[in-house]
Order: sequence, then structure tokens, then C-alpha cells
Amino acid sequence: MPFGVGQTALLLRAIHELQINAISTTPSYMLPLSEAAWAQGLNPRDLGLRKGFFGAEPGISEPSVRARMEETWGMRAVDANFGMADILSIMGSECEHRQGLHFHAQGAVAVESIEPAAGAPLALAEGAEGELV
Repeated sequence: MPFGVGQTALLLRAIHELQINAISTTPSYMLPLSEAAWAQGLNPRDLGLRKGFFGAEPGISEPSVRARMEETWGMRAVDANFGMADILSIMGSECEHRQGLHFHAQGAVAVESIEPAAGAPLALAEGAEGELV
């Protein structure tokens, strides 16, 4: 269910009334969303969100931010929005092990992996580590 900016109260109502159990947004939006819930006399944990898919900014990769979000909402927070809105919004995400992003936009974008210090191309092979460009 898409929601636009500035509809926080309506979003909280929809989550509650429609029993929505997952959200996809920026990590920083969860703080004003939780504050709005408390202002309405609602405990964020009681709203039923069980999974959050976050991206478009670096916050979710910070362990303390992720822990606070999970504690506040009682949800599993996942880094799931690596992408570019004008090309493909989700090109990579974490799996249940949460040990880094998996690229899954093969065929949609052309990619190359490089050794960051030298800029030298690296072979795209399982287990290879480099910078995605």
C-alpha cells in the first residue's frame, strides 16, 4: 500500500486497521513514525509490523540504529533497498543471515566489480570482494 510524504497519521491508522505487517521505507522515517504512534497513545510494538525493508540512506547498516528500530517496533529490520530510483529501485538486499547485500539485478543493469585502491577490474565470481560500479 503506497503512502506519500506527510501522511504519517493516516499511515499509522492503515497499519493498525488493515493489520499491515511489513513496511518499506527509509530508516530515518521510523523515528517520526514511532513518535507519532506514541503521541496517539499507541505502542509501536503493538501495531503488528513484523518486518521492515529499509534503504535509500545508510542508517540501517549501523548496528545501533538497527537494534533500536527492532526493539522499538518488535520487527526484523532488513537492508533491502540498494538501488537507484530512476533505474531499478531494489538492485540488492540482505538475506536472512544479514551479512551483506546480494545483487539481484542481473540483466537489468550492467555492473563491474573493481579493486577499490587501484580501480582494476575484478572477475564477477562467487565470493569475490570488491567495489560494485
